[in-house]
Amino acid sequence: MMKLYASLIAACLLLPASLMAQSEIKVIDQNGNPVSEAVISLPGTEVSVSEQTLVMDQVNKQFLPQVLLIQQGQSVHFPNSDNIRHHVYSFSSAKPFEIKLYSGSSTDPVRFDKSGLVVLGCNIHDNMIGYIYVADNELAQISNNKGLVTFNQDLLPKNVQVWHAKLSNSSSKRKLFVLEKKNTEGDWLLQINLIAKPKSAEKKVKSFRNRFN
Repeated sequence: MMKLYASLIAACLLLPASLMAQSEIKVIDQNGNPVSEAVISLPGTEVSVSEQTLVMDQVNKQFLPQVLLIQQGQSVHFPNSDNIRHHVYSFSSAKPFEIKLYSGSSTDPVRFDKSGLVVLGCNIHDNMIGYIYVADNELAQISNNKGLVTFNQDLLPKNVQVWHAKLSNSSSKRKLFVLEKKNTEGDWLLQINLIAKPKSAEKKVKSFRNRFN
């Protein structure tokens, strides 16, 4: 009997993550609307870093995706899918870099070896602002268009860390939130207060742009 019990425990440990008990967190704003592109991370967790190079594209004079989640130590390729040239740069402390005027996909990937938020701009197009969230080798997810993220419930702590571009005027602030309330569907509800138009990040990108002129 004991051998059978031990075998069942071992089998459970070998189950893929997709079959483990999952918990969903629904991120909403102060008006109850779902919030997409919020990064939810779990302090105290650890993940192994993949060597996969991720992609931050440029399409229709916009960064795509606007928010890219990576882990510290990963690299990002910046192809240009537009038929015009772009000049990508960032002066964020987590990763200052510059990719001068270019088109196509001939640029080398950029390695992000420090955690934090990286705000991207284009020296030619003022309205191009993107974000790369470099996680500190911890579990993290980006909320979808329904405001949902999914984690293994056994790993879900009471406090989670949240970032969103409209969570602060600087667009770089992260906040800790306590999971304490569920909705009728059994999802954890996480309400964050968003500001209407965070201007400082946009002004910061434009001020950086002026350094090239």
